[in-house]
Amino acid sequence: MKIFPEENLIIKLSTDKYNAISELKKNTLHKDQYVGNWNGQQFIGVISESEFQIKLSKRIYGGFCLFQGHLENVHGSLIIKLSKIVKLLFYIIIAFIISGLIVAIVQKNNAIIIQSILSPILFWIFIQIGFKIISKKGIRKLKETIPLNIISQKNEGL
Repeated sequence: MKIFPEENLIIKLSTDKYNAISELKKNTLHKDQYVGNWNGQQFIGVISESEFQIKLSKRIYGGFCLFQGHLENVHGSLIIKLSKIVKLLFYIIIAFIISGLIVAIVQKNNAIIIQSILSPILFWIFIQIGFKIISKKGIRKLKETIPLNIISQKNEGL
């Protein structure tokens, strides 16, 4: 069982990969560019001849999920992962919770012990729900940009 959610999708393009990559480049801001208004493009990331690594361009939730794709002629694969920043934030919060748990055990404070045990579970549930919502939104934006169909799906992390 994985801690963090991940989706592996097999996709089929309605056009060839060159048209799909071209459309994706039109709607993607390169990740190294500095722009005050990120909302002008659908995505931010890096796109090569047959691969891409993008995220949504919205400031609040755009960096939550990372979309990695590999395209062949009309077929391809898409992997949706949590970003490294969200994972790092989770580990930092867990470290604080563990230190609080140790202090609560030393002080024999049962209420804080229970809160310290339940809070990482609750935070993990929020990450799972956020991943589902934002990944669906990202797939919808990707389908608007590139005409594609999802052939099969393999969910991991639950």
